[in-house]
Amino acid sequence: MSRNVLAPPLLHMSNNRCYRVNEVHEDFSDQRQAAMKAHPQSTRQAYDEQDLYGEEYNDEVDDELSDIECQNSVFKLKIHVASSVSLKNMFAFYGGLVGTRGSTKHRLESETSTEILIPPRVVENSNKNRDCSIIIKGKTRNAVATAKRKIDLLVASLRSRMAATHFYGIALNHDEIRENFQLFKESLDFYNSLKSF
Repeated sequence: MSRNVLAPPLLHMSNNRCYRVNEVHEDFSDQRQAAMKAHPQSTRQAYDEQDLYGEEYNDEVDDELSDIECQNSVFKLKIHVASSVSLKNMFAFYGGLVGTRGSTKHRLESETSTEILIPPRVVENSNKNRDCSIIIKGKTRNAVATAKRKIDLLVASLRSRMAATHFYGIALNHDEIRENFQLFKESLDFYNSLKSF
């Protein structure tokens, strides 16, 4: 067998077909059985690596997951999608969360075995004080946490696709900005001169 990855051996067939001949991997079961006979105790033990972080570090722990309530063996989590209180921000993501005829919501519910309650859209003149939180209900804490993570990823994706609504421009040609910039440069020069000593 050729070991050249860029020019592997080829097998040409009729009708202009050409196949790459892959390297055959040997079965090492005989060697493993011989090792088990020679060292029966060491091969049966599973490799267990020492946990360096212990319980103090868990990258999957989320602050809002501690808010999961359990009522009558049903886990429930109430989350706010919008970063501000206004209803318009929450409903900017409404279409993406629900999907066409509820397809996205149903997909999330079936993937995570949860029930997701998204508040309906409101008309401009309706009650502004109503709660616009998404409620996730599930039979297990893990299912609710998974649904929350998927909703967070979906909202992040929707947020990244949104067009920018605000632009902040700073005029850099004002005297005050120029003076402060010069002071900043001088302080950096002074700091660098101290480092050279």
